[in-house]
Amino acid sequence: VGLRQADSRPVTGGGVDHNRDAYQQQHQHQHQQDGSLATLATQRRMRPEIADLLRATLYPQLTDGPSVLNYPDVKGMARNLWFFDHNNYEDGVGDPESRSKSNEFEARMIADLAKHIIKQGYPPDQIAVLTPYAGQLLKIRDILETKRIALYVDERSAAEATA
Repeated sequence: VGLRQADSRPVTGGGVDHNRDAYQQQHQHQHQQDGSLATLATQRRMRPEIADLLRATLYPQLTDGPSVLNYPDVKGMARNLWFFDHNNYEDGVGDPESRSKSNEFEARMIADLAKHIIKQGYPPDQIAVLTPYAGQLLKIRDILETKRIALYVDERSAAEATA
């Protein structure tokens, strides 16, 4: 299972912005070259259900490339995209010493979901978990390790989580 802290801080190196895909980098280059503005018209990576979230908010003209229309449904799941709501508060609410957020209930839910998806036949290296908080990354990592689920945490996220 790949685990990464999702954030908006730039990661750069060798003249490449690693937080941007090739299209975004090319767009930035084109914009700087001739002053024109290009907008993504066809996306070729996301499930249409995820792209719909972008269409509703940022890119109403965005279309799906043919390859994403053939993605199979996720085995063992009723829907390919879902959100859930709960009433379990973050750990350490009101603790002035807390530097990051975490939620034990959500971390266990993610670990159980990863385990369920693995049982459907998906290898751990095809499952990605993104979290915006270093504290949650550490909590999910610890729970996945106790469940003996193979885990990869990218170097940058690991360094930030333990800093």
